[in-house]
Amino acid sequence: MSTSEGKKGINWRYTLGEIAIVIIGITIAFSLNRWAENSQDRKLRKQYTTSLITDLDAEIKQLEENIAAFRNRLGATDRILPILYGAPGPRDSVPNTIYQLASGISYNPQDITYQTLVNTGDLSLFGSLDLQKRLQKHHAEQRELLKDYTRQDKINENYMGEFMIREIDYTAIRQGNYDFLDKPILRNIIQSLRGSYLIAIAESESFVESSKELKAYLQEGG
Repeated sequence: MSTSEGKKGINWRYTLGEIAIVIIGITIAFSLNRWAENSQDRKLRKQYTTSLITDLDAEIKQLEENIAAFRNRLGATDRILPILYGAPGPRDSVPNTIYQLASGISYNPQDITYQTLVNTGDLSLFGSLDLQKRLQKHHAEQRELLKDYTRQDKINENYMGEFMIREIDYTAIRQGNYDFLDKPILRNIIQSLRGSYLIAIAESESFVESSKELKAYLQEGG
C-alpha cells in the first residue's frame, strides 16, 4: 500500500460547513447583541423623553404663574405711581405696596434632564439632529430668560434696598408722616421695576409658547 493511500483526504465540504456554522453563529450573536443594545437605547430614550416633557410642564406652569404675578405687580405700580407724582390718593397704603414690590419673583429653570443628557453623553440617543438642536436652543433661551428675571433683583438689591435703609424714617411713618414718598428717586425705582416686569412678561410669554412647541414635538416622536 502506498503512503498516499494511507492518508485520509481532507473533507472540504465538512470543513467549509463548520466554518459557515461558526460565521453564522457569530453573526447571530452580534445581531442579538445589537438588538439588545438598540432595545435598551429605545427604552432609555423613551424615559428621557417622558422626563423632558415633565420638565417642560413644570416650567410652563411656573412661568404662567409668574406672568400672573408680574401682572399683579404692574397693577400695583399703576396704583401708586400717580400718588408718587403728587396725585391725591391713600398715601398710607403705599408703603405696604412698596415692601411687596421689593421682593422679587423667581424663576428656576427646569433643566435637570437636559443637564443629565449632556453630562452623560446620552444626548446622542436622540438620533434626530433637529431635536438635539431644539433642546440646545431651549436651554440657551432658559439662560437668557434668567437674565430677564435677575434685572428686577438687581434693581431691588442695588436701589430699592438702599432707599429703604437710607431714605425711609420708619418712626415718622408710624406717626403718619409719608414725606419719603415725594423723593424723585423712589419714582425712578418704581418706574424701573415696572419696566423690568414688562420685559419679564414678554419674554416669559414667548418662552412658554416655545416650550409648548417643543413639548408637542417630543410627543410626536421628535
